[in-house]
This record gives sequence, structure tokens and C-alpha cells, in this order.
Amino acid sequence: MKNYLILLLPLTILANSYLFAQCDSTIISGDYIISSNTTLSGSYYVTGNFEIQNNVVVSVQPYSSNSCGELRIYAQKISIYGTINADGVGFPGGDGGVSSSSVLSATGDASALSGCSNDGSQGQIELVGGLKGSDGFGAGAGEQGDDGRTGSGPKQVCGTADDYFGMIGGSSGGSSGGGGSYGGFGENGGFGGDGANTYSSSNMTISNAFTVNAGYAKPGGFAGAIYGSTSLYDLSIGSGGAGAGGGGRSYSLGNTGGQGGAGGGLILLNSYDSLIVSGTISSNGYSGGTGGFGGEGGESSKCCSDPCDDCGERTYSCGSGGGGGAGGGSGGAIMLIGNGINHITGDLYAKGGDGGIGGVGGDGSSGCTYNPTFCTGGNQSISTDGGFSGQSGGAGGGGRIKVFASDCFGNIILPNTDVFGGTGISFAAEGTIHFDSDLPCNGVNPPPVGMESIVANKLNFNLFPNPTLGDVKIKFFNSFVNLDQTQLSIYDVFGKQVYSSNLTSSSWSYLALDLSFLSNGVYLVKIGDEKLFGEQKLVISR
Repeated sequence: MKNYLILLLPLTILANSYLFAQCDSTIISGDYIISSNTTLSGSYYVTGNFEIQNNVVVSVQPYSSNSCGELRIYAQKISIYGTINADGVGFPGGDGGVSSSSVLSATGDASALSGCSNDGSQGQIELVGGLKGSDGFGAGAGEQGDDGRTGSGPKQVCGTADDYFGMIGGSSGGSSGGGGSYGGFGENGGFGGDGANTYSSSNMTISNAFTVNAGYAKPGGFAGAIYGSTSLYDLSIGSGGAGAGGGGRSYSLGNTGGQGGAGGGLILLNSYDSLIVSGTISSNGYSGGTGGFGGEGGESSKCCSDPCDDCGERTYSCGSGGGGGAGGGSGGAIMLIGNGINHITGDLYAKGGDGGIGGVGGDGSSGCTYNPTFCTGGNQSISTDGGFSGQSGGAGGGGRIKVFASDCFGNIILPNTDVFGGTGISFAAEGTIHFDSDLPCNGVNPPPVGMESIVANKLNFNLFPNPTLGDVKIKFFNSFVNLDQTQLSIYDVFGKQVYSSNLTSSSWSYLALDLSFLSNGVYLVKIGDEKLFGEQKLVISR
């Protein structure tokens, strides 16, 4: 108890000097009990117990240009009865593509889409397809799709005897975004929607100068690469899916596609003693947005000056294709480390997000009807068909769940886990789950059988200053004990040994160490052998 109290005093002073920014490392002296909904991010080093009470939700601040989308808790004891929600706070998804506003013409007749141009001459019009979205973010980001293809056809021509109507095929939508990956592969995105080039007419003649072509869609973007390991102590936030394709252009513009789904965040709980999780820890990826709706067909102004106000005096356009959906974000990371007795019976989720649905194709034009009273040619009618919907975006792959538990008797590790990939064109790959129960109980190796009495006389030492900038001294309090060739080891919060040295007889009074090479954080200093040992926590904070 004396050593613990020495540790608390400087920590209290240090914690008060912290600015609680997005991803700061915050040291909290004593217990940290959360009894109402709140938002946290960054790393928290709690000298006492950390607890989220029942029916309380702790949300993780989303990733942005100055933040990390992470929550790391290091505490003596950790109890999660409520919820930690890091859904969609990882790397963001890409932006959706827009609908192109461009109308092209090889003959200089772009204005004939809605008006009149060279009404006695043949001409051509092209409608530009919807544009692709942008890549997601992160090491496993979903990749952007492709721009849609143009639709084209002949414009209207006024004749001496008959008028010839124009007909423009709709462009296609930008294709779908690929899904984000982390523990499992996301899906490739699907096709954008095709434009239409079909129509129904009676007692009318089309200009035959150019073919009516629909824009046919291209395949979607690729899924990102998986990264990280299944069973090591590494972890990362999940990656975002690519943005949706924009709807194709027709007489009217299409709509902008939705944003790719963000990946799940990162949650690390590291307890030096017991770890209890009966609530929910969630780090799911978000679903992708919807593809842009295709532009609708229409008809131009009447362009001929003859007295017969017939339907052949216009240029008509078909509906364009909808954009493909955005890719879903990958699941994020959950890592639990418990060095004491663990009761982990709650829900652990790191699912991939669904791919966004494709945008609906634009409607065709209702066209024209004409019943002449004195002109020849009979009753006329025409209507154009609508474009096709885009396919779904690629679903996000599942994340990673890792549990490193002690070998203490009495552990109950029976969580409900889910690392399934999302649903898109079909299904993305599930992530990974790893359970390990090999950590020494309570952080120390148990003594050999028959050595219990020796363990009772544990090695007592003090670390000062603590917290430290890097230079630390070790003061021993035991007497009449030979420390020659005794091992000194320092471990980080993941149990990795970061320093090792053999003591000598000259180290008995005190030992000075330069630990400036270590990063800020909490470490465990162990000194001893099979007959005598002790341990103390050390905080490095600059």
C-alpha cells in the first residue's frame, strides 16, 4: 500500500495539467466511474478502477484530420456493464461522384437537346455519364469505381415533306465503390446502371444520320487489401469504402452518389487485474450510401415552321442509368487484455458495413401525341424508355477481435462475437477472432511448489520519480538478501519486454536507469528470480 500511495501523489498533479484533446494520453488518479452517456477518445491511464455502468453508452469520437477514432483504457480493474460504441468512427469513406452536366456534339449541335440547332441539317448529340466516387481512406480502403459511358443519337431534322425526329440514348451511371477491408476482404463494387436507347413510336420517322446509342456501365471498384495480424498485439482502426457513382446525364441531370461507409474504430481494454465485460463493445463498419439517381429523359422545343404541329419536330431523350452504390466500411478492432480473473460474457462486434444500394435509373419521356385535323400522316405518338438502376456497392469486410486472458482459475470467457462481412453484391469475407489464455495469472509467474513461504517475503523496492521523464532510480528496502545476478525486466502494457538487465552486488543501495528511449505510457518493472521477486508500475510522461 505504501508504494501505491507514492504513485498517486504525482499523478494527481499531472492529470490536472492535461488538455483533454481528441487523442491525448490522459492520466487519471484513482477510480474512473462513468454513470451517464459520454464521448471519449485517446488513451486513459487509470491508477484505480475503470467502470461503465449499466445502461450507459460511451461513444468514441470519430476519426478526422486531428483525431484518431480510438479508445484505449489501461486500468487496475475494468468493468463494462454498459456499452462502448465505436461504430463507423474509423477511417472515413470516399465522397460520392456527381452527375456530369456536360452535353457534347461532334457536329456542334449540343443545344438541340432542349432547343433547336440547324433545324434543316443533320447533327449528333452526346450525353456524358455519371462520374465515379473517390477512394475510401485507410490501409484497406475500397477503391473508386469508373465513370459512366456517354449516350448519343441524332438530333431532329425539319424536312420538306416529312419531319424527322431526333432520339438520344441515355448515359450510364458511375459504377459502384469497392468495400473496405481489415480482418477480412471487402467486396468489389458492382456495375453502374445502363442508360436506355429504346422507345415506342407510331407514324413517325427518325433521323437516320446517327445511331441511337445507350451508355453501357462499367464494373465497380476493387475492394481494399487486408492488413494487420490475427493473433499478435497489433490493432488498427477499420478502413472506409469508396464513394458511390453519380447518376447519368439525360435531358435532366442525375443526382450525386452517397458517401462510402466509414470503418469501425479501435477499442483496447487492458486490465492489470480483473476484466469484466457483460455489456456490449461494438466497432462495426458503416454501410455505404446510395448511388445517384439517373437523369430523366425529355423533349426539345418544336423546331419546324410548317403548319403541321407534328411530333416529328422535336428531339427526344431516353432515361439515363443510376449510379452504383458506395462501398461499406470494414469492421474495426477490439482487443481485451486481462491479467487477473476475467468474466467476459457480453457482446463483441466488429462487423463490416453493407454496400450501398444502386441508384434508380431515370424515367423516360412521356413524349408526344398528335392527332392531325388536316395534315397527312395519321395519328402520331412517341415515348422513350427509362434507364436502369445501378448495382450495389461492395460490402465491407469484417474486423478483428482479440482476447488475451490470464490463466487464472475461475475465468469465464464466453462472449457473443460477430465479425461477419457486410452484404452487397453478395457477402464480404468475415474478419478474425483470436482467444488466448496464456498470460500469467495476476501478471507474475507463479512460484514453484513449496516456495509459498518465500513468496510471502517479496522483494520490496520503490521507483522515483514516478511519473518520470525517463530517468528513474530504484531504491531497495529488503535487507540481508543477495541480489547479485538477479534479473530486472521492464514490460509494456501489451506484455512485451522492452528492457532487461542483470543486477550486481553494487546495485543494492539504489540503481539508476536511463529509460528516455521508452515512449510515454505505463510499464511494469519486475525484479527477481525463482526465490525472490517484486514488481512496481512505472509511468513515463513528458
